[in-house]
Amino acid sequence: RLRTFFPDVWRVHDGRGSPACYAAMLEEVARRTGRLVAAWQCVGFCHGVLNTDNMSIVGVTIDYGPFGFVDRFDPTYVCNSSDSSGRYDYRSQPVVCEFNVRKLAEAWAPAMGELGGKRGVEAAGLAFRAAYDGEYLRLMRRKMGLLRARGDAQADAADRGLVEALLDAMTMTGADWTNSWRALAQIDAPAAGASTEPSRADVELMLANTCSAATIAEASKPGIPEDKLHYLLAVEQQNPGILQARLGVKPGFLVGELRKHEEYAALKRVTDEQKRAADTVTWTSWLTKYRSRLRDDANAAAADGENCSAGAESFARARRELMLRSNPRLVPRQYVMEECIAQAEKGEYDAVRRLLEKLQRPFDEPTDASGDGAAPAAGACAGGACGRPLSLDALPPAWAATIAVS
Repeated sequence: RLRTFFPDVWRVHDGRGSPACYAAMLEEVARRTGRLVAAWQCVGFCHGVLNTDNMSIVGVTIDYGPFGFVDRFDPTYVCNSSDSSGRYDYRSQPVVCEFNVRKLAEAWAPAMGELGGKRGVEAAGLAFRAAYDGEYLRLMRRKMGLLRARGDAQADAADRGLVEALLDAMTMTGADWTNSWRALAQIDAPAAGASTEPSRADVELMLANTCSAATIAEASKPGIPEDKLHYLLAVEQQNPGILQARLGVKPGFLVGELRKHEEYAALKRVTDEQKRAADTVTWTSWLTKYRSRLRDDANAAAADGENCSAGAESFARARRELMLRSNPRLVPRQYVMEECIAQAEKGEYDAVRRLLEKLQRPFDEPTDASGDGAAPAAGACAGGACGRPLSLDALPPAWAATIAVS
């Protein structure tokens, strides 16, 4: 197995299972895992059950039963309805996987001799983090169409900041993960020396993939009803510490839930017009930063002699092609799969076949006027799209929020 899956380690150590060989293998496992998780994060994939036994040492995705792809971006997105604590939510996946790699290092310690123990655990953790950080930035640069990177620490930090600002904008505006990335490829890069202010059309491209004010409000709805929360707070005030002693509920949790109710009430008062105005400000601000970064690339290209119109066109084309290859247009959205299952249960498999066919080429643009519609079975009402073509890349309908996968 070592020779098959880790040929470089095998070759360097002459096929001997020495402590150094196992330590090298562990670090390679850590690196592969780091790169894998970076790829998950960049396409919005959530595994759902990241226990140590649900991960592969060869760096592939396995045991992902209740998986899901992020629709409206939320860093706390949980695809597995049985994960009530959010242990394996989107933002926690890198941390959890590093934890799992460190646990593997503990298990392998006896085989690594003096290279094991705390030393082996730290080495594995550092290898994971370095691989994850490097691959995440590399992939995110591709997704944003950044063709030129200086490669120094300052430039890396600036690009990471641009990514984080984009994720913040997506979170605040309730932007669709997959469609928003795809829309970025349509944003024109400013020429060398041109203004970085986005056009109205640029802003509209991003606004088209944001959700309604009601959707944002509903997504923030607290888990504990307000009347029950006030009852628990009253119990805690009368008998301090009793809820933690008997139920494991800490006072800070209740205070946090109370704050959520206040935020929820405020969000329910926001109209779609008010949200759109705020979203416009948010996207205008981020797009200005993004276009400034794109202009840096254009300036660098001009300095390299690519300032002629043919060179500028080639540069723009290369950027767009890179983005379309790096940002899938189609992912297996939960509501689409739910509709396909409903039809299959009625003995009609056309939608399933169409989905499977399209997902084999997730980066392709539509090739016909009908887009990616897959006609649902007559009367199929898994999500209320009865009698209408099933769109594979549309924003999720309201009923999709009720889907629970476990």
